[in-house]
This record gives sequence, C-alpha cells and structure tokens, in this order.
Amino acid sequence: MKTLVLTILLVTSAVYVGNSQPLEKSELSEIRFEGNKQFSSSDLKALILSKETPFWFWKFLNSFTPLGSGPVYLEPSYVEYDMAAIRSFYQTKGFFETKVSYKLDINAADNKAELTYKISEGDPAVYGDLKLMGFANEDDYIKRMVEEKIDIDLSQRYDQGRVQKGISEVILFLKNNGFLTARYDSTVVNIDSVLNKANLSVYFSPGKIFRVSELRIEKLGTSSSSVSEELIRDISNINQNDIYSVEKLSKSELRLARTGLFSSVSVEAIVNDTLNGFVPVMIQGSVASMNELSPELLMDNDQNAFNLGVRGNYIRKNFLGDARKFTITTSVSLVDVLNFNFENIFKSPSKRDSTYRAKFEFLLKIEQPFIFNRPIYGNFETYFKSQTRGKTELSNYGGKFGLEFEMPDYTFINLLNPYINLENVKASIGDVILFRDNITNEDIIFNFSQNSLVPVIGVELGASHTDDLFFPAEGYNISFSSEGAYSSTTSRVGGSYVDYLRRIGQEFQAEDTRSAFFYRLLLNVGNYFNLSNDRNTIFAIKSKVGYIQTFFGGDELIPPNRTFFAGGSNSVRGWQARQLTPQDQIKYAGILVNNELRGGTFLFEGSVELRRKFLSSFGFVVFGDFGNVFNSYTDFAMNKLAAAAGFGIRYYSPIAPFRIDFGTKFYDPADKKFIFEKQFFDNIQIHFGIGEAF
Repeated sequence: MKTLVLTILLVTSAVYVGNSQPLEKSELSEIRFEGNKQFSSSDLKALILSKETPFWFWKFLNSFTPLGSGPVYLEPSYVEYDMAAIRSFYQTKGFFETKVSYKLDINAADNKAELTYKISEGDPAVYGDLKLMGFANEDDYIKRMVEEKIDIDLSQRYDQGRVQKGISEVILFLKNNGFLTARYDSTVVNIDSVLNKANLSVYFSPGKIFRVSELRIEKLGTSSSSVSEELIRDISNINQNDIYSVEKLSKSELRLARTGLFSSVSVEAIVNDTLNGFVPVMIQGSVASMNELSPELLMDNDQNAFNLGVRGNYIRKNFLGDARKFTITTSVSLVDVLNFNFENIFKSPSKRDSTYRAKFEFLLKIEQPFIFNRPIYGNFETYFKSQTRGKTELSNYGGKFGLEFEMPDYTFINLLNPYINLENVKASIGDVILFRDNITNEDIIFNFSQNSLVPVIGVELGASHTDDLFFPAEGYNISFSSEGAYSSTTSRVGGSYVDYLRRIGQEFQAEDTRSAFFYRLLLNVGNYFNLSNDRNTIFAIKSKVGYIQTFFGGDELIPPNRTFFAGGSNSVRGWQARQLTPQDQIKYAGILVNNELRGGTFLFEGSVELRRKFLSSFGFVVFGDFGNVFNSYTDFAMNKLAAAAGFGIRYYSPIAPFRIDFGTKFYDPADKKFIFEKQFFDNIQIHFGIGEAF
C-alpha cells in the first residue's frame, strides 16, 4: 500500500505549459477554465489574483470620471500563484491528485490576452478514519459530546471546510463547559492512495475545567451611582463557583445591554488572574443617563408596506429600581408612502380615495428584566392605535402582558414568548352609496361600525438557526404563533339605508350584539442555501400558512386586525400592501362592502429568491412570489393564487439592509390574466423595505 502524507497548506511547485510571446501590457480580455467539472468558473475566478479587464463602458466612464474601472493587464507573475491557489482549493475539497496547467493566447494586433487554466481534477478522496486526540483523560460524557460535535459523515467526500466547522463546534462546546484554555492544535491528513481515503488525526489541547472565583464590577459614567452593584450581579446571573461558560458570559452581557442602563458594557473572564482552576469575571460598563427624550424619523415595514412618519420617545431607566424601563411613545405615519396620493391630505375624509392610509399610535410600556429571579424578560404595555384607509377606520386600545424566556443555544426552539392581551377593537366604514331610490330620487347611503371586546391568550415560538442575521447563507428560520380569543361584538348600521328598509316594511335590527370564540394559527418558514464558494450567492425559500377557525359565531365577528392580508414588500410583491383580500367578501348586516378593512381567515403564500452580494455592501435579487387569502381553506384553488416576479437591489449598511424591489403581476387571479396579456408598465409595483424580504 502506497501512503502519501500531506499537509493541507503545503503548496507544491508547478510545471506549466506556456509560450514565448511577449507578455508586457497585454490587456487581459478573458479568463477561462477547462476541465472544472465539480466547481464553477465563477468560484475559481474568485480564488485567483488575475482579473479580467472590465466591460468597455466602465473603462470609457473611468476615462473622464472617478466612476467605472480602468483596464486590467496581464501580470505574468500572477499565473503561478493562480495555479497554486486552484490546486490548494481542490485539495481542501478532497481532490488531492489535481493537476493545473495554463495556456496563453495573445493577439498582437489589438494587444489583448486570453488566459486558460486547464484542470485535471482526478478522483476525490472520502473520509477514512477520524481520530480526536487530547481527550484521553476526560470523562465519557466529554468524549461522547466531542464526537457528536465534530459531526462528520465518514462516507462523504473529504471537505476541509466541514472539518474546520466541526473543530469550531468542539472548541465552543469545551469553552461552554469549563475548559477556559481549550484550543485546537493541528490536523494531520494521511492519504491512502490505494483506497483513496483521507484519514484524519485532529489534535486538541482541552486544558482543565475552570470555575468562577469572583465577580468584579467596574462602573463608569456620571450616572454610575444610580445603578447598584447588587442589581448588576442579579441581572448577570453569574455566581461564585459557577462552571466557566463563554455562552453564559455572552448572554449576561446581552441581558445587561438590553436594560438600557449602559451605553457600553462588557463581560469577560480575566485569564491572567487564573489560580488553581478558578478565574475571575469582570463586568465593566459605562452607565448612561437615566432619562432619554428623543424625537425620531420613523421608517418601518409594518403591514408589509413602507411607512414614513415621526415618533417621539421618553424613556426612564431603572424605573422604581430593579432595572425596569418605562417608555412613552407617540408616533404618526403615512402608510405605503410609495403609493400614497398626497392630494388626499387636503381633502375632507368623505372625498379621500383608498390610497390615503395613515396611522397613529400611543404606547405606555414597562419592561422588567430577570423577572421571578429567572432569565425571563417581562413586559406590560397599554396602548391606543388608530389607522385610516380611505373611508374605513380601525382603532384599538387595550393592555398586553408578555414574557420572553431566555433559551439555551443548544435547544431547537430559541424563542418562547407567551402573552395575554385584552383589547377593544372598533372598526367603521364611512358612507357608501348603495343605489339610488327611484321613489325619492335620493342616494341610499350605508355606514357601519363594529365594536369588539377581545380577550386573547397566545404564544410565539421560534427556531432561528442561520449563520448571519442580515445575510443568511445557510440555515433556517421558523416562527409559529397560536392564539385563542373570545369576541363580544356590537354591530351598528346607519345611514339612509335603515330608513329605506323601514319604509318598504322590511324588518331590520340596526344594532345587535353577538359573541364568537376562535383560534388563530400562523406558521412561517424560511430556508437558505449557499450556492457559491464565496458564500455570496444564496437561494432562499419562504413558506407561510395562516388559519383562523371559529368554534361558534360567524367570521364577521372576528376583529379585522386579527385577519390575514397578502400583498406588499414582505409578501406578494406584484401588489400593494394588503391589496390581496378574499374575492368572496364578508357581509355586514347583509350588505357586501369593499374589503379594505378586513382580510381573510386562510392565508397561503410563498417566495423564492436568488440573492447575489457584490462589492461587500451591495447586492441584487431575482424573486418569485405567490399567495392569496381566502375566507375558508375550502375556497383555496391554484388558479386563485396571485403570482409575482421581479428583481431588487440591496444595500447592506452597518445598521440593516435596505432594499428596492420591482415586482410585476405575473398572474392576476382577479381577471385570470397573465403578464403577457397586460400592459407591462401598468403592471409594476415598486417596494422599498428595510431588511431582507424574509
């Protein structure tokens, strides 16, 4: 048996085929790859130093402005490095026999060069034996968990990146279980050239288990006397003799920062002061002002629309002690600004069209960290909210108490938020002309109001396991909410329609009170798949399903703010926000009216996106969306699903991603027509959003 021992970082010398043509100042017009069956040319181009000259327009633009890019010339010294980089990359993917050569073609007439790298990949090696060294003196639990964390399928092709990921998981596990000084030493890869297997020996130095000797606190800032050390100790939940855990220190730091008491705070082990298996922990924080008053420009994506307004906040920190935070917030904003007709601002309410959408909110909130002396975040809020769309108005006021449980990182569910809510919801529809009375020659006008008292108990569950918050390349997000609610609803019908019914002798009750009990479920799943070696090309999928069912009482008794809508910047992007509503509308007092106020009881939608990031801070997407809402799951049909297609541009700022999406109605269930049967430019919706669509 022939055995070849390799180290992954070893770069061997190359024998390559060239020619003797002059290489000076030849513009590199094209770089090609031949024989690369396993990896794309774009992936390989990202590895090498040589770059293609830009498109002629960018060179022309650069000739008289600072924009664009200048020409790129062939650098002969780069070629050998490029080949070594390609071989090294193939080795990290298990192709230990890969050979690389090059061919250079120069057109002397226009002084252009074409560079071709010829690759003979060979057969990939699979994993052979895996030995984890350094744990001979550890107990069986540590050994078993280390093997689970490395998590390598030995039947798969060797991949150095997968090995490194497993090593990182092992080190994190050790540091969360007392091994303060744990480190990774090296990996020896032994290639069995007969069986084509990569046998691994991974060396660790776990060190010994450490416990916390003491908690030191250093407070800075003019308000430091307002926050006691005892309070900081309670919130941090770090105690003497605790087993050292980097995860626990991180969660303590996050918990302290969330109180708002500190402008900056850090929680770190003092490694230089370790003694006999004990390490002190230092909490160092700069205490901020206890009072904040701040006017703000408000931009958000509430209701799947881009909203713009102003907001004022007053925050009192350490309110009545125990790190409570008391907040008063008032905001006024225009909803779906990109489709807003600003002439509506100067019109009377009766003459405004449906593009007029505005909302007002007033909120009093008290937040309590570490409630019940446990890592549980409690909050109580009372609020008043009002929104207007055309002739419809919706207002609700009430109170809500919720808990946020701090979940360990290793659990599947890492979001658990139960809550109770009691609110009063008032919905009204302004004067609507139903028809003209032939006897009185007057318009018959209908208006309607609905007032509901709604107690709710619910829970939000979530599992977020992605590699990045703003630009996830791998992993998934799952969120699920469940509510049970009772509604006591009083309905009132007004306008000349009431007098008309009485005049024609039809019995009619202008006001009645009825009750309903219902549950509401909503599931949202997002999956992310990395498609490129540079982790900048991502395929993303979203699925969303919602369902409301009454145990007793009609669907018209479900408060409008609990129903489902579709359309908008985080939904089906060929339509405006909340533009997709059930085609079979709910009757109010026997009258079908416009559906601007109420959504449906069954929601089904999904999205697919191809995302590409470039220039570190910019990106573009191509997307397809589909979905709609219905008044029953029995109404669902494929030809009733709206479909949208489009593209978008992204800017990844340090704060959050900002995006512009251009969506088209690919298929409209309202008229059963595809995009090819409509005027293209009348079919476009523009959406501005903050954060990715999902």
